[in-house]
Amino acid sequence: MTTNLSRFIKEEREKQGLNYAEVSKMMGYKNINKGMRRIIDLEREGVVHPEVLEKIISALDLDQDYIDALVLKDRQEYEEEFEKWLSEPIDVAANLFCPQTAITKCPDVAE
Repeated sequence: MTTNLSRFIKEEREKQGLNYAEVSKMMGYKNINKGMRRIIDLEREGVVHPEVLEKIISALDLDQDYIDALVLKDRQEYEEEFEKWLSEPIDVAANLFCPQTAITKCPDVAE
């Protein structure tokens, strides 16, 4: 799942004409593949350790305040989606499973 942060990082990397290996080197990784995986995880999944994010911000010379704002926006959007999911009603009778009989609905549940 991409995030506002992950899309911004990818756009900035591409705008600067840098590939994953180049950014990985700029971040100080000796194991270039490891650094590349960290960048790819961020860009594709929106997953990043805070220390890795700091290195990316430094390597790409990004504005820390803008990054902080994107992180906050992503967190707010995630919480809104989670709250929306929590508030969705569940039809319990339609979602029952009887392990004893290996059927999807218990016989004593009224339709």
